[in-house]
Amino acid sequence: MGRCALCKRDVDLPFRCNYCGQLFCDEHRLPENHLCPSLPKVRSWPVFKRLQRKEQIIASQIKPVNPARDSYPWNRPSQPSSRVDNKKKHGVNTWLIVLLIIVGVGFVFYMDDPEEFGVRLSALPSQITSLFSQVSGEVSTAVEESKQEYQENVGVVEDREFLSEIEYLILEYTNQERTSRGLDELEWDDDLAEIARNHSRDMAENDYFSHTNLDGDGPSERAVKHGYDTYKDLGGGWYSEGIGENIGMMPTGYVEGKGYVANDPDSIAEAQVESWMDSLGHRENILDPDYYKLGVGVSYDGKYYISTQDFW
Repeated sequence: MGRCALCKRDVDLPFRCNYCGQLFCDEHRLPENHLCPSLPKVRSWPVFKRLQRKEQIIASQIKPVNPARDSYPWNRPSQPSSRVDNKKKHGVNTWLIVLLIIVGVGFVFYMDDPEEFGVRLSALPSQITSLFSQVSGEVSTAVEESKQEYQENVGVVEDREFLSEIEYLILEYTNQERTSRGLDELEWDDDLAEIARNHSRDMAENDYFSHTNLDGDGPSERAVKHGYDTYKDLGGGWYSEGIGENIGMMPTGYVEGKGYVANDPDSIAEAQVESWMDSLGHRENILDPDYYKLGVGVSYDGKYYISTQDFW
């Protein structure tokens, strides 16, 4: 027995959305029929115009049980990147560079002495090989030096103690927002924190930013795979299944709309919570009275501090 989150009708065998985790009747079980928060902002299906008119009427009455929210005001890919496609592109670029070098060297030889071009052309392969080896060696050296410098810089901020301090400060600033509005504080949950931390680390290591990981798992699916019990008794015969989630990215230095964000845990945590509070969806998660526990995980990709909040 459950109640449809959209039409509020009691249903004997409700359907749970695989994307947002809410319960719906048969009529509203499809994501596009219940204005699922996981749907992309640009919708192309014909039914959208009808749903858009309906949304204006009931938007203020809908309160998702466990919405997933993302925050990325800066230029950043929002979908998982394809490493296979990147390899193909890099392979094409390499052969194109080699071809351009061959054509360029041949043109220089011909313009220098057209009569001796044939002789020089026969020696061209060995010269190109030598030139290519020299360029490859220089590029490899530059890449290794850049990689070493990057690892040295990242090694400081990837310190677990540093990131853990950001995580607990995010909890503190989140609870300050709640208590200032008469809501109970959220209790820290180590299991939720581990789920959140794994997701932040996965996004940083695999260069994507999304609630759905590269295996296609959303917040609730990741929690279940971790062994977390997502069922919650809300009282009065009501219950919910799933977890809520906020994700965000925060650089340091001058940040548009935030001012200067110092590279220290307090500044990073405060700026990230402020960013979430400036967004209606993230704000609803932080101030939801039906949430009791919170886990926070933070990672770093060399430019952004990637934070995940998981609510229960």
